[in-house]
Amino acid sequence: MQTKLLRYYAYSAAFLLFITAMAKLISVLGKAPILDKMEPVFGMSYRSLLGVAGVLELAVFFICLLAKNLALKLSLVAWLATAITLYRVGLPLVGYHQACPCLGNLTEMLHIPPHSANSLMKGVLVYLFFGSYAGMIYLWSHKKDCDVAS
Repeated sequence: MQTKLLRYYAYSAAFLLFITAMAKLISVLGKAPILDKMEPVFGMSYRSLLGVAGVLELAVFFICLLAKNLALKLSLVAWLATAITLYRVGLPLVGYHQACPCLGNLTEMLHIPPHSANSLMKGVLVYLFFGSYAGMIYLWSHKKDCDVAS
């Protein structure tokens, strides 16, 4: 029963990653001035960062959708969620205290205030981070009881 629930979690994570990836990749094609500004952690344009992040999210989406190995799915979601968490932790450390432009200019197109979008994305990140790690801990602690490849 728990592995079935974890499979549902993996599909829900895939769905969220697809939505965020599409938002980023659509935004990359836009003309919002922030896209050509340098982001403070890696020193690349927001356009480039959103493009890289969108492609990575899309790759994890496809793996979560198509792979049979549940441990692989959860591990990739955990890896991506950890990378995003470290990036977000790094923002205030380099002096950036504004809302993360995680969805590019999609929030402007939908008339969503930046801080509301930022809070929503934090919630998605918490879901991806803790859900994937909890799932991996469950699989690890029940490795003899679970068939993680199905």
